[in-house]
Amino acid sequence: MNQASLKKILTKHWSLHITSLTDAPRQFVAKTFFVKTENKTYFCKIIDKPLFIDGVVNSLPALVSIHGLGYTRINYPIPTANNDLFIKEDGTLIVLFNFIDAPQNYDYDNAILGKTIAEIHKLSPQITTPIKHEQFEFKHAGMFTKKLDQLSSEVGRDEIATDLHKLMKANYSTIVSAYKQFQIVAKDCLNAELDIVVTHGDAPGNVLVKSPDDIYIIDWDDILLAPAERDLWFMIDKQDFMDGYTREIPEYKPNQVALDYYLLSRYFNDMVEYWAEILGDFNEEHKKSNLRQLNKELFSEDGWLHPMIEEFLNRSK
Repeated sequence: MNQASLKKILTKHWSLHITSLTDAPRQFVAKTFFVKTENKTYFCKIIDKPLFIDGVVNSLPALVSIHGLGYTRINYPIPTANNDLFIKEDGTLIVLFNFIDAPQNYDYDNAILGKTIAEIHKLSPQITTPIKHEQFEFKHAGMFTKKLDQLSSEVGRDEIATDLHKLMKANYSTIVSAYKQFQIVAKDCLNAELDIVVTHGDAPGNVLVKSPDDIYIIDWDDILLAPAERDLWFMIDKQDFMDGYTREIPEYKPNQVALDYYLLSRYFNDMVEYWAEILGDFNEEHKKSNLRQLNKELFSEDGWLHPMIEEFLNRSK
């Protein structure tokens, strides 16, 4: 979707008098724009990746509810003139959000992030909008093993697909072992007594920072009512983060089964998402970049997920 088409849609559905429309930093999930009128700036997300659209749509009412409770450290959707929270054009999702004048980076105080997440978790009983519950189901389970077997056994038709085949074949046994454990851990979670709160799912990587102690959590693309571990697993070993969290929720006790589930969930969801970017209708550099990232993050010792998966598998023997 080009800027001229987007401007027409925003003008028609949000009744905006737009003075400028400029590219914002590209996200993995969405293409983004800064939308300026004479008096206000907005943030627009354009999502054409089918893997993510339903999660974003389902999350929007919850953001409205959280903002309606007076909580300001999130972004929230701006309704259209007809009070809709999004527009779909030819399978592309368009959402307009409030604008927060702060850069996205990691230069924040971990304790403040922990405190902010805890504040949102504490709001859970007050949110009356229906929110999807965590079912401990891998949403790509139906295709995952079939696609994995295909990618690891069939040589690709071009250089990139061939390199993906080699990567999957080299790591096949590790992937299969982790997937078997994923299924076991998911069943354990279903049988466990877990406290449920409203969760972001990837908060540490989606923070706008005005100053280290003045932060906003954005990109609520897949809100779920789920165990707190969905928001905590990545930071659970960082004492300053957990100090900030437990100052707000002192009774919190980590649940190892839930922590394991969300580690494995991230591993396999990332894998499927990288496959889509590598094999989809994208330019060659985009595909190569995602292949490099897949190799580094999921299968290399200097990546961030692979060492955690190896530690889990060793612990599970």
